[in-house]
This record gives sequence, structure tokens and C-alpha cells, in this order.
Amino acid sequence: MADLLHQPVSGYGFTPFRAMAEIARFVGKDAPPPRLSREGLADLDDATRREHSDRIAAYAELLARTGPRAEHPFFGIGATALQPTDLQRLEPDLARAADAIITLRETATRVAESAGRPSPGNLEECSTLHALLIAAGDRPDEARTATGALLAHAGDLRLGEALSAGSAWAAARNDAGATFTEAAFGMDPAPLRVRLAPGVGSFWSRLFGPYRGASRELATLLSGALPKSPADRLRLVDTLITVRGLRKTLTEEEGFLSSLLGPDWRGERTPFAELQAQAAWLTRLTGIAPIETPEALDRICAADPPVRDRAAPNAPGTAGHLPPVEIRAAAARVVAESGDMPREELIVATARLLGFARVGADLRGVIDGTL
Repeated sequence: MADLLHQPVSGYGFTPFRAMAEIARFVGKDAPPPRLSREGLADLDDATRREHSDRIAAYAELLARTGPRAEHPFFGIGATALQPTDLQRLEPDLARAADAIITLRETATRVAESAGRPSPGNLEECSTLHALLIAAGDRPDEARTATGALLAHAGDLRLGEALSAGSAWAAARNDAGATFTEAAFGMDPAPLRVRLAPGVGSFWSRLFGPYRGASRELATLLSGALPKSPADRLRLVDTLITVRGLRKTLTEEEGFLSSLLGPDWRGERTPFAELQAQAAWLTRLTGIAPIETPEALDRICAADPPVRDRAAPNAPGTAGHLPPVEIRAAAARVVAESGDMPREELIVATARLLGFARVGADLRGVIDGTL
């Protein structure tokens, strides 16, 4: 067997052992296996095999110089035999495209500088900058003082869960506040439920059991009148139990939240829903691009996107082509120059600033939806 492994294969200039060694070398280099049809490979002689190998090596060398085929400027072009008239028709289109690219580059550079971001080097980076500015325009007004603390933990699942627990408790407590007295939230309602529950399904339990005493106690916890229905009374107690359970969950998160929020932690008076909205916005923003400091965040939010002259040939001429960030910038300029105004007047003034002489339904809808 050893002799056979080291003897040249009949008609070829290599041994089985050498073939296995080459395969092992490729495996050791983590080279992906070739995607070739095996049909006919066994019939290749040494000269043909070397020719194919040289061609593949030459192709690899070309790829190293030109980059991946899909990224080549001419990738996908099918019309390779254009006539002179075709070239003449293409020339103005290509000139407009080139001018648009120059305008995009100049605009993106100005916007990036205003936002304190690196100048985009390609269309993907332009899209990222655009998405970042769109998201920055949705910054919640409330709880901005906690931005620094929340930014450092943007995307942290634990923070999201803790703020969600606080928001759930605060919402339930607020809804129940109109029904119950303040004392109701400081007592354990579970024993009260045990005494009320038998009366829901039994008339005799309502007469002779602890139901009546429990009802009198429940009445002292209510801001209004005691419901007549036993089921309604039990539902009220269940509401207290739910609020108490949510408060217990929040208690488990208080240490974490107070440590993270610092001076923005105010116990039960903490604006949990506002902080949750601020944290969700920061998670969205940092998912688009990394933001290291609150100062960098403020600069992004304060960036002043340009409002382009719609008379320019490369400016978007239809409502569907208007970038939302530019609509917001135009509206902000209108308000800064003319003060607050009715919404319809703001829409018309924004359209005029954007260079539109007529404000049709489509344009009005796009501007109104953006604002």
C-alpha cells in the first residue's frame, strides 16, 4: 500500500501521496473548497492541468488589481457596442449624473462638517449620514438631562427592561390613582381578595362569611362609591394587586436605575416613560452610527441641513423626491424668521422656501406628514 501511494499515477507526473498532501495544505490554509464540476477532471493530463492552473492564477492576479468583479465600474454593462448616436444621447444624461454626484458630494461634506461627522466617501456613507440626521430630528424633548447617562448604555437590554418596568408601574399607578386613595397603594390587597372572592359565586358567602367586612374595608380605600357587583369589587382588588406586583418589579431595578441615572433618579417621581423614549431614540441613533460623547450627539442634533434652491437643475423637482431632513430645515427657518403660525400657513411657507410656486395635494401631504 505504501509503495502504491508513492508511485506516480499512470499517465501523470504526481503520486497519490503528493495529491493528498496538496489537499491537506489547502485545508490547513482554510481555503474554501472549489466549486467545480468533477466531470472530466480525471481525464485531464498534466499539460492541460497546468494550463488551467496558469489561467486561474492570471485571473486571480487581475482580481487583485481590479478588485471584486461586482465592484468594477463596468460590472453589469450589457451594451458594449453603442453606436455614435447612442453615445450622443447618453452624453447629456451622463453629464447631469456627474453634476448630481458633485452636488451630492459637496452637500454631504457641508452637512457632515456641520454635524461633526467624517465626510462621506461613497453613497453608502451618504445614506448613513442621511439616516443619522433623520433620526436626530426625532429627538424627544423630555428627559434630555439624562442623555449623557443613557448614551453610555444605549442598546443595553438591562436598561431597557428596567425602564420598561418603571413605565409599566407608573402607567398602572396613574390609571388607578383616580379610583383609589393614597392609602390603598400602601397596603397588601391579597388578604382582602381572599375574603372577597367567595362572595362572587355564593349568595350565602355574601351574607355569613367575611365578605361584608372585606367590602367595608374596600370602601375605605376607594375615592368614589363602592360598586354593587361582587365581581366588580373583586376586579378593583385585582387592580391593586397588579399595581403592587409592578411596584415590586420596579423595586428590584431601583438600585440599578438610581446608580445609572444619578441626579435624574427621583424615586417614584422619576419620568420613566420619557426616559424610556429617550433611551429608545439613542438606541436607534447609535445603531446607525457610533456616537461617543453627549457633545458629539448635540452637534449632530444641531446640524443645519442645507435648503437647496429648487431652481437649480439638479434639485429635486417633485414632492416625492424631497428629503424629510430638508423639509424640516426649511420649516425651522420659516418659524425662525416669521414666528409661529397656523399649520396650513407653515406648510405653504415651507413649500415656497423650497422653491415650489404651487402647493398641490401631493406636496402638501408630503410636507404635512414630515412636519
